[in-house]
Amino acid sequence: MQEKTEETEMTKKEIIAITHKEDLDGIGSACLLKKKFGDSLDLILSDYGHYEKDLEIILKISCKMIIIADLGFNEGLINLIPLFRNSKAEIIWFDHHHLAEKYKKILQDSITLVRAEDKTVSTELINNFYFGNDRILNKIAKLAHISDNKIHNETANKLGLVIDGSQNNEEDLLKIIELLLNGEFDNNWINKKFLDLQNSYMEEYEKIIERIEEYKLKNLRILLSWSDLVTASRISQYFIELHNPDVAIGVNSKTRQVNLKSKKHVIRQIARAFHGGGHDHRAGFIYPKNPIEENKISKDLLNTIFENITKFINIT
Repeated sequence: MQEKTEETEMTKKEIIAITHKEDLDGIGSACLLKKKFGDSLDLILSDYGHYEKDLEIILKISCKMIIIADLGFNEGLINLIPLFRNSKAEIIWFDHHHLAEKYKKILQDSITLVRAEDKTVSTELINNFYFGNDRILNKIAKLAHISDNKIHNETANKLGLVIDGSQNNEEDLLKIIELLLNGEFDNNWINKKFLDLQNSYMEEYEKIIERIEEYKLKNLRILLSWSDLVTASRISQYFIELHNPDVAIGVNSKTRQVNLKSKKHVIRQIARAFHGGGHDHRAGFIYPKNPIEENKISKDLLNTIFENITKFINIT
C-alpha cells in the first residue's frame, strides 16, 4: 500500500481503490478488488474523517482507473465534482449508502455508479459486478452482508471485532485481507487476536458503563460514553442493543472518532455537520479537537451535537 498523503507515491499503479477500513463490508470490498486487480492495484483504506481529503488527492493523480467502495457520498464532496469531471481515469463507485437524487444525477454524468437501495452491501455489488462464482469470494460477500445488516453470526462477529481492534494497525488490516482471500476465516492468528480483544474489551466495557452520561432533550433520551480502546461504533451499538435510547453516542478518545446511532431517527445530517457521514441511522465523524476533558466528553462537543440534534431531529 502506498502512502496516501503523497501524490508521487501513488502514480506507479494503474488502478487506485479507496475503501472503508472500519467494517467488514469495507474490508471485504478491499479483498475482492485486490483479487480482481492484483499488483496493478494501489489500495487505500480510509474512514469518514479522512476520505474527503484522500479522495481529493486521488482524483488529481494520473491513473487508468479509480474505484471507490463502501464510502457514501457526503455533501462536502460537491467541491470535488470538477475533479471527477476532469479526471481522465475511469471512475467506478460501489456503494449502498443514501444518495440524494440531485447528487446522483451530477455524478452519473462523470462516473459509473454501481448502487444498491436495499440491504445489498458494497462487497456484494463488487462480487456481482466482477465475479459471482468464486466460493471464497461468495463467502466474503455473504459475511459482509451479515455484518453490515447486524445479523448474528459467529464468524462475522469475530471478524468484525478483529477489524475493530486493528484500526490503528494497517499491517493487521492488510493481513486480514490476505487471510480472507486465502479462505482462512478460522485462522489461528485471527482467533488469537479475537480472544485477546474479547478479554480486553470485557474489562473496558466496565469502564464504559462507569462513564455513561445520560441526557434528555425534551422527549429524546440520549446515552453516551467513551473509551480509548473500544471503537466509537461498538460503544454506540452496545447502547442501542442493551439500553435502547433514542440516540446513542460513542466516542473513542484515541482516534477522536464519534459515532451516532438511532433506531427511530435519521442522524446522518448530524454527522455531516462535522464533515462526517454514513447511513441514515448510523453515522460518524472525527472530532478535530480532544473529545475528552477531565474524564468526560467535552462540553464543546456535547453542545455542538445537541445543537444539531435539535436542528435535524423533530423534538416535541
